[in-house]
This record gives sequence, structure tokens and C-alpha cells, in this order.
Amino acid sequence: MERSNMHVVFMGDFPMLREKIVKKKNNSIVWFFFGIVDSLLRGVGQLIQEPLRNIENGLTVYNPVLVGAITYALFPSNYNNGRWDSFSILLTFIAVIVSVYLTRSLAREDFPCVTIPFNVIEVILFVILITQGAILVKKDPADTIVKYTIVDNLLNTTKEEIYTRNETNLNWGLVFRGTVVSASQVYGVDNVAASSIIYLALLIYSPVSAIFSVFGSLLGSLVGLWGYNSFLTSAAFGGLYVTLNQQTVPLTLASVIFTVAVQYILQKLFTQFGLPVFTLPFVITFAVFLGVRKPSGMFIKPESVTFPEDQRRNYLNSVVCSSSPAQSISD
Repeated sequence: MERSNMHVVFMGDFPMLREKIVKKKNNSIVWFFFGIVDSLLRGVGQLIQEPLRNIENGLTVYNPVLVGAITYALFPSNYNNGRWDSFSILLTFIAVIVSVYLTRSLAREDFPCVTIPFNVIEVILFVILITQGAILVKKDPADTIVKYTIVDNLLNTTKEEIYTRNETNLNWGLVFRGTVVSASQVYGVDNVAASSIIYLALLIYSPVSAIFSVFGSLLGSLVGLWGYNSFLTSAAFGGLYVTLNQQTVPLTLASVIFTVAVQYILQKLFTQFGLPVFTLPFVITFAVFLGVRKPSGMFIKPESVTFPEDQRRNYLNSVVCSSSPAQSISD
């Protein structure tokens, strides 16, 4: 926990928990276990010599976690009858390690690499598994719905789940569910409870980010697509990578619509090869729209990425200080 001008911040590193582990790990087997895990994870981060700030805020492990989680969730059912073998385990292990170094290689001050390393590694990994497993994409002529033999339709779903067959009316129950589970779909999990926990954590981190994330998830679900890409896009442009102001809402709306269009196109294309779209729609949208940021003007680049409320507050302070050095905005 950090205090800056009486503003409490809960970020990726949790000093309160870290201090609790240090005090309790010698008195309880449970806390001792947590201490071992904490030391192991921090030790691995030190071995790869990542900046301490990235390690503490979880940026070092974000893409590797996605690689592991999505590979497990979407492991090809026709590769070795859906069972892991030594080759696939070794390949996934190498992919996780490479994603760490790729993240470092792609990191730029003016262009966060977000999930680009994950997408590059995962596409390569799945192409190899498809080739090795000789997996074919089949089409059911009866209802013209693409059937995938590589994945269990977790991330490449059709509109059938949102729109009832032969009907044009929305199933609002499934739209609501799709909006909720969009958060956990980022990790390849279609679970209401898991998504609820993520939304709760996001709400603690930043109410503004939580609101924009729900907004993006809803738009994605309304058109019959999984909303995880829209979830990521709206969270990114809803005051996080662009300072919150009156232009944030139209910018976020435009970026989410663009994400939905890209996801629809890529989904049609990738199904021909039996591949999920992963988070490529979000990555493409992020790269396209990030260029609108400027040091001043309508779409203001934040001095440092923390959370929307703090960035907005810092921007207002800088404006007031620049116009009248004797004034400052207090809480």
C-alpha cells in the first residue's frame, strides 16, 4: 500500500501482505508455504533481471501466465487425443520462457507491448501443434456452423449462443452472462465466479476502469462475440493509457467498435485454419488508437501509468500549477 497525499493505492505489489508473510511464516505452515511461493516467484523474476517495478506490478509474468493458461484451456483435442505429452509440455515450457524475453524486447517507453508477446508465441505454438496433430477444420453443411476440432469452442464461439436459432431476438440472459464472464475469458476460463472476483479486484483497483470494462464487455456480447477483447480495449482506453477527460468516452466507444469489427473478421479468417483469435483484435486496436495520444490536447498521454483516477488528478494538478504556481488541488 502506498500513500500519496492521503490517496490510498492498491497496486500489483502488496507490501502489507509481504510484511504479513515475513512476520507469520515462522509460526504457521500455511504462511510458511506462502512465503516459499512468494520467494520463488520473486527469485525467478530476479533471475531474468527484470526491473523491480515490473516484477512488483506483475508485468513480468502477465504474458507467460496467458501463454500457460490459454494453452491449457485450448489444448487441441485432436493432438494425441487431447492428452499432453512430453513434446507439448516441453514446447509450452519453451514458449513461456520465450514470452518473457519477447516482452522485454518489445517494451518501449511510448508503446506498451501489452499482450503482443502472448499472441505471437501462442499463434506459433498452435500452428506447430496443428501441424503435428494433423488437425483439420470441418464444416457442418446442415446448419453452416463451423465446428472446430482443435478447440472446444471456448474463444471461437458463434452467434448461436447469443441469438436463438432462426430468431433475431437477443437472449438477454446470455448477453448478461457474456458481459460478466468476459473478464475470466481473458485467461481462457468461462466462469461467472472467477469473473466476479476479477471485477471485484478491478473495482478496488479503479472504479473507472471497472465501469469502462463492463461497458466494453456489454458491447462485445451484444453483437454475439465473446467480450474479452472489448473488455481489454475499453479498460485500456477508458482512462488508463489516455488521461480521463470529456473525450474519453467517444474514444473508448470508437475503439471498442473497431475491436468488434476486427474480431469478427479475424474469427472468420482464423477458423479456416482452426485457430482462435486470442487477443489479436485488442492488440491491433491498441496499436491503431494509441497514436492519438499527445502531451496536450484532447487525448492526453499520462506522465506515468498508474490508474485513471490518479492520472486525472495528477493532470489537473499540473494544469493548475502551470497556470498559478501558488495554487494546488487538494483532496
